[in-house]
Amino acid sequence: MLTAVLRPLSSPTFFRPSLIRPFARFMSLDLYRITALIALLLALLWTYLNSPAQIFHTSLNKLNFDLTVDDIKTQTTELIKESTDMHNRLAALKGSDITVDNVLGVPNEFWVDFYPRYSSMEFLQNVSPDKEVREASSEADQKLSEHLVEMSMRKDVFDVLVALQEQHPQMDAESERLLDRSIKEGRRNGLHLDEASREEIEKMKKRMSELSIKFSKNLGEENTVLEFTKEELDGMSDDFLETLEKSESGKYKVTLKYPHFVPIAKKCKVRETRRKMDFAFNNRCADDNTEILAELVKVRKERAGILGFPSHADFATELKMAKNAPTVRDFLHGIEDKVEGRGASDMKLLKDLRKEDTGATVEEPLDSYDLSYYRNLVEEKNYSVDQLLIQEYFPFEHVLKTLLELYESILGLKFTRVTDQPVWHEDVVCLAVNDAADGRFIGYCYMDMFPREGKYSHAALFPLQPNV
Repeated sequence: MLTAVLRPLSSPTFFRPSLIRPFARFMSLDLYRITALIALLLALLWTYLNSPAQIFHTSLNKLNFDLTVDDIKTQTTELIKESTDMHNRLAALKGSDITVDNVLGVPNEFWVDFYPRYSSMEFLQNVSPDKEVREASSEADQKLSEHLVEMSMRKDVFDVLVALQEQHPQMDAESERLLDRSIKEGRRNGLHLDEASREEIEKMKKRMSELSIKFSKNLGEENTVLEFTKEELDGMSDDFLETLEKSESGKYKVTLKYPHFVPIAKKCKVRETRRKMDFAFNNRCADDNTEILAELVKVRKERAGILGFPSHADFATELKMAKNAPTVRDFLHGIEDKVEGRGASDMKLLKDLRKEDTGATVEEPLDSYDLSYYRNLVEEKNYSVDQLLIQEYFPFEHVLKTLLELYESILGLKFTRVTDQPVWHEDVVCLAVNDAADGRFIGYCYMDMFPREGKYSHAALFPLQPNV
């Protein structure tokens, strides 16, 4: 989890006057003392240049995760008012007041201040250990999402953007791209269409936002627990079993979080246990989320039709490299054709192992709950790879350190762990990111690596603060 790029307050100065001035005092000393002092000075200078760059970052981080339920409610109201006022001012621009600075610069400064406050609140629904805070965060996200949909559908603001573009003003490449992208987004919202179509699209956008938030919330709050005997978990290591809680009946309690689901899918010898885990995992929140997903797909298709796109896939890819759904489809089919032969041979290998294990014929299809298990067996039998044994050589701190060093080498960065920045849980690691060449401060990267109750249950990256 990371905050987006942040610029430093100033570039570091490597050669300070205070390090150079002492030379003048030493000119009257004998050569021996001069040589010794120069050597000492060079040693100090080398130490200075090779010491970690100072990180002037505290005032740049505008995130605040220490929010109460009341704080979230108050801040939601404030942000909605501030955003409405900004859009009203933008829409009121006329004639000579429609300038690059007024139309692009001033709103951009507003969003730089707005989004860290918004994301601080919205983000907590995914990570806060306090259920009441998660609930308040989800409600705030719903209100602000609806508000932002309303603002994105303001034709009066869109007309000001178009008026600026028609002036063909002098502007830098970034401003030109921002203006062009803003107008494209307006058209993707249907702001060039008639009023009835615009109203319909606004309703659809609000509904899609509401459905997406509900879908994610359901998954985040999912807490299914299955119970198995030790025999039903045959194949699992003692180290794994020791991490599990036990029920009053003495059975092991297993959740559907990845640290439980993945090892059982790979190592458990009891097929029925794997089947139960696979079914439960792939049916998380099915009662609620199946209906949500069906409606979401329907609404997306309807919106695409109003905007003149053949499908939602064509709408979603318009601004991406592929530009349309057929290009993506052809690309995927091309990959499929290239790997089909190898895929068939790999599948036969898995089925042969299953035949040895259970007596099943190679004609019978592999069930989803058999794939990970037999893939793991292939690694162990054919390549002598034992994932659990390998795991012992990769403790978390070592992996994290080495991974960061790899990115430092490839990207020319320097990661420094800091403890003076706001975090949402004691497990969270905050890293300051600097340019390795000149020490320039770039931004922060937060890492929240371990599952817990109420936390977003899938791998994810959340942008939290834009460039300033």
